[in-house]
Amino acid sequence: MRVISGKYKGRRLTAPPGLAVRPTADRVKETMFNILKSRAAVADKDVLDIFCGSGALGLEALSCGAKSAVFVDSSAKSLEFTRKNLKNIAEPFGLIDADFRRAVKSLRGRVFGLILADPPYNADFYGLLLDGIAEYGLLAGDGVLVIEHNNQNSLQDYAKSYIIDTRVCGKTAVSFLTRRSDL
Repeated sequence: MRVISGKYKGRRLTAPPGLAVRPTADRVKETMFNILKSRAAVADKDVLDIFCGSGALGLEALSCGAKSAVFVDSSAKSLEFTRKNLKNIAEPFGLIDADFRRAVKSLRGRVFGLILADPPYNADFYGLLLDGIAEYGLLAGDGVLVIEHNNQNSLQDYAKSYIIDTRVCGKTAVSFLTRRSDL
C-alpha cells in the first residue's frame, strides 16, 4: 500500500494487521483520485476522512493538494497507524478518536469540500452517515462526498438529495455524491 500520486507519491503506508481494517486497493484509489482531480474536487479543499483506517485516502488527498484533513476512526489502533503514516506531513491535519456519529456532531460548524468515507462493508451505516453529514452541514455546497462500498450495495435509497455517480472496480464500488441543485 502506497501513496499513488502527488507530492508524497511512492510513500509506503502501513495498516493494522488482520481483517479489522480493509485498506483501499491502489487501483481503486487511483480511479477515485483520477475522477476527483478531473472534477477539481481535491486541490485547496478541506478534507474529512471518516472510517479512516490507515489514513490512506486522506493522505492521498493531502498529497494531491488538499489544504487540510481531519481523520476519524473509533479504533485507537487505526489512529496509531494513521499517525505513523502522516509523519512528516507538512499540511495541517487532525485526528478524532470517536464513533463517526459523535465525530460528525463534534465537527458541527466545519465545512469540508471533500468527504471520504470507507465504512465497514458489513455494516449499514450509509443512512446514518448521510443524515449526520446533512444535519451538521459538513459538506460544502459544491463539495463531493465519496463513499467506498461493496458493489452489491446501492446508495440510491439513502441519497435522494444527491446526484450519484458510481464506478465499480471488481467487488468494490466507489460512489461520488454531489448535492442536487433542483431541491
